[in-house]
Amino acid sequence: MLLFFALLLPISMVAMEQNNGVFSFKLQDVTVKDIFKYIEKNSEYIFLYSTDKNLLKKINVDVNKKDITQVLDEILKNTTLIYDIDGKQIIIREKNASEKSQQKTTQKKKTIRGIVSDDSTQEPIIGATIRVNGSMTGTTSNIEGDFVLECAVGDTLTVSFVGYQDRSVLVKSGNIYAIALKESAAELGEVVVTAFGVGQKKESLVGSIQQIKPQELKVPSSSLSTAFAGRMAGVIAVQRSGEPGADGANFWIRGKSTFNGNTSALIIMDGVEISSTELNALDPEVIESFSILKDATATALYGTRGANGVMIVATKNGKNLDKPIINFRLEGAISTMTRVPNMVDGPTYMKMFNEAVSRPGCDVSPYSQEKIDGTIAGLNPYIYPNVDWYKEVFKDATFNQKANFNVRGGTSKITYFMNVNMNHETGMLKDRSSDFFSYKNNIDYMKYAFQNNVDFHLSKSSTISLHLNVQLNDMHGPLTTKDGNGVGDIFSAIMGTNPVDFPVMFPQGSDTWYHWGGILAGNYQPLNPVALSSAGYKDTFESTVVANVNWDQKLDFITKGLSFRALVSFKNWSYNQNFPL
Repeated sequence: MLLFFALLLPISMVAMEQNNGVFSFKLQDVTVKDIFKYIEKNSEYIFLYSTDKNLLKKINVDVNKKDITQVLDEILKNTTLIYDIDGKQIIIREKNASEKSQQKTTQKKKTIRGIVSDDSTQEPIIGATIRVNGSMTGTTSNIEGDFVLECAVGDTLTVSFVGYQDRSVLVKSGNIYAIALKESAAELGEVVVTAFGVGQKKESLVGSIQQIKPQELKVPSSSLSTAFAGRMAGVIAVQRSGEPGADGANFWIRGKSTFNGNTSALIIMDGVEISSTELNALDPEVIESFSILKDATATALYGTRGANGVMIVATKNGKNLDKPIINFRLEGAISTMTRVPNMVDGPTYMKMFNEAVSRPGCDVSPYSQEKIDGTIAGLNPYIYPNVDWYKEVFKDATFNQKANFNVRGGTSKITYFMNVNMNHETGMLKDRSSDFFSYKNNIDYMKYAFQNNVDFHLSKSSTISLHLNVQLNDMHGPLTTKDGNGVGDIFSAIMGTNPVDFPVMFPQGSDTWYHWGGILAGNYQPLNPVALSSAGYKDTFESTVVANVNWDQKLDFITKGLSFRALVSFKNWSYNQNFPL
């Protein structure tokens, strides 16, 4: 008798059956790629690979009467690989970031509870932030330090609170978590600029003082004060206009504390008082530190002038560097109206007007049906006008530009910081005046700001500093009256003029005059918004120069910590306005 042995499979494999697309096989201690080759050999499927990761990982697989998708799911369940099936071709690839995130979100969620407390005192921390990393899920601790959060096993929580070190916590099978935060020694030791530029550590502060990082003030706006709202606790900021050159916000620190006179906060830059207009012209790139003094203990050194709070701004100084640091930033921004009034068309206005005057006791004549029908039919626009005055005067959006360039460096004897900032803004008016006259009526606003800080280190104990701030504002805009009014009058005219009483302009005859549309009916004398916006223009130029010279002298030879400081300041402001009407 002859015995024949046929080695059909590796020792780790058991026979495979494929019947009508159903697979049955058992493989042990075999690489993922070997399993794919085995399936190729025993079926019509062909595998293509876009990655080599996890293909050499050894696994055990046992399938019984499963289709190809169930088989692949079983093989790849503990890997970062996924598959795509195209006919008889199977493409193996690695999951991208979104697919990994999606897979993570599909994990079973559970509700956990916990308490956040101080590591040293065991007191609960109110308002601590608990966030699930890699997601938008989060919550805060309540007045007892407790929190409730929905997450999945394997998620990592980040717990943070001002003045404490952040802590990461891995979610496990448990549902109750006690999290203790340690105080941040770095933050407590951080120096805060207080009254008259004196530095004081946070741990020794008794007054209410908040320090803002300059990076938090970088917003797509030409005015620094528009960044205050929502970023500074206790500061109320209201922006009343978006007009270039007049878009700065009015702001108050903890409200108004004086009944009359000056109700604004005191603003100090490099030891010298400045106005809110000069503050708005500062670029965040120039600011080294920004402190807000809120209560009486913090503002006491400024007397009654600090009753409404104090803002202290310190600009950057140079550094002793081998090579200067050069920064350049160019920005472009599209500005549009945040809210535009919806205007009805001519026929709708006349119907609503007729309904209003039909009430008893009203002796105003309604619009005739002939005028309504003619307006609907779009007949002669000079007899049946239908004007959208807003669209005639304003455009939908405008494009503004901003550029900033600064250099920082120096030696052991001289350090310097120099910054140049340029801001170009245009208004939302259409240049309708250029259709009739030689000038443009839209707002064109150029703002330049220069900051030059030079420090002369005469010795280890003596420094003389020169700080120079120059601001130049050049604006061209519409003029509506001899008093210098502009955009406000134009918008009022739009809101007060209906769309059907007169057209923008009547046909020009043999003369050279423009025949603007208008009407005079008793006390009703509406203005033509297009004519008003094209009435004239005004050119405004404003310059502000602030120069400071500081002398800082340490007197440690008398007693350690004693110092002397002298400050001389010069300010020049000029304003010139020209408006031919």
